[in-house]
Amino acid sequence: MKLYHGSSIRGLTQLCPFLSEHGRPYLYLSSSIVVAGFYTVWRVERPYSWFPYGFSDGVPIYTEYYKNALADVYRGRQGYIYHCSPAGALENPTGIEQVLVSEQPVDVAGVLEIADMYRWLLEQEQAGALLVRRYEALTERELLGIEQLIAKEIRVHRLIENPQNSYARFLAERFPQIWTQETV
Repeated sequence: MKLYHGSSIRGLTQLCPFLSEHGRPYLYLSSSIVVAGFYTVWRVERPYSWFPYGFSDGVPIYTEYYKNALADVYRGRQGYIYHCSPAGALENPTGIEQVLVSEQPVDVAGVLEIADMYRWLLEQEQAGALLVRRYEALTERELLGIEQLIAKEIRVHRLIENPQNSYARFLAERFPQIWTQETV
């Protein structure tokens, strides 16, 4: 089975597990090259993450939580999508569709180098391998849900107490009204 792993690091010959936000050292792999592509760019420092996507009939859907979010996150950023065929046991303890994890290192079989992840994602969208829900097309109900989600993230991660944290800065810059409401 061919699986993919997205990274911002060039020249990897072996993919290794690392301590994840799920509390264990995992190597994340996906059967979807597009899903792996999302993970080539980390806009916030680990253990935090910013990957607002889901699925519809197996096709990844990226939802823009703010205007021009896809371009903001991916434009001009280089990425590497490694492919491999792991021999060891794979699990899906995260519950994320099309994502498997390995607790063992896996050798790289090849790599796709992408100069501009934004352009590549737009190509995937045009080919039907990705759906992008643009901010302007979201309903009032969806926007309210996003506001509630962002407010919850600020509270759960206690970001107000650590405003220099990369995730705090990211949310404060892109959702200033929600950030201000949470500081009151």
